[in-house]
Amino acid sequence: MAALKELIQLGLSENEARTYLAALELGPSTAQQIALKAQVNRPTTYVQIDNLMELGLMSSYTQNKKTYFIAEHPEHLAEILKHREQEIAGQKKFLKEIMPELRELFVTTQERPKVRFYEGKEGILAMAKDIFNTNKKEILSITPVDLGQQVFSKEELREFQNIRNRRKIKVKSLYTKSEKTPHTPPSSTVEGRYIPPDKFPISAGVDIYDNKIAAYALRGKLVGVIVESNEISDTFRSIFQLAWESSQKYNR
Repeated sequence: MAALKELIQLGLSENEARTYLAALELGPSTAQQIALKAQVNRPTTYVQIDNLMELGLMSSYTQNKKTYFIAEHPEHLAEILKHREQEIAGQKKFLKEIMPELRELFVTTQERPKVRFYEGKEGILAMAKDIFNTNKKEILSITPVDLGQQVFSKEELREFQNIRNRRKIKVKSLYTKSEKTPHTPPSSTVEGRYIPPDKFPISAGVDIYDNKIAAYALRGKLVGVIVESNEISDTFRSIFQLAWESSQKYNR
């Protein structure tokens, strides 16, 4: 049917468009004649005719006890568009009025903690990538050095340090290590404080950065989690600061 797609693009359903075009070509016709021309079953045709009459695109009259339907001039399509433009304008006005409330709901939703889980060494490396992408260029870290050196190769640990240096990320690190385990001296980007492992046994790493907490087990099954929350990250920063100040006595 000519112009079928165009009428659908104007907002008519396919059956409405078929019915209107059939009526337009036939002139005054019965519903049965329109149904045959439009290739739409008769009960459906009545529904489409009712819809089109509501839109002002069809009308009817009775002659010799028979009802005939006739398509209105195509210029009525412009009236439909005008009506829809008015509806859209009203919807835009309504949206503008409720936008402040929607924004408030959006902000509230964003404050819900987001949690991501990771497994295996590849998962821990993916966590490291997220950690090193910190926007604030600051990481507060709790690290069991011995376990970290068992999980990561020297090359991987060296690459971590290179990334921190390149991106000028400052790190405050509370770390445990045995005396037998060699430990690379902190770089200019790292301020470290030792805590005794016999007094404070730690088998997982924790990093606080941006509004996130990353915690990952470095013994047994390697698993990790990143929690994104302003409230939780701020609370952990306070806890870290408390631990940082308390560790002073082990670093004299």
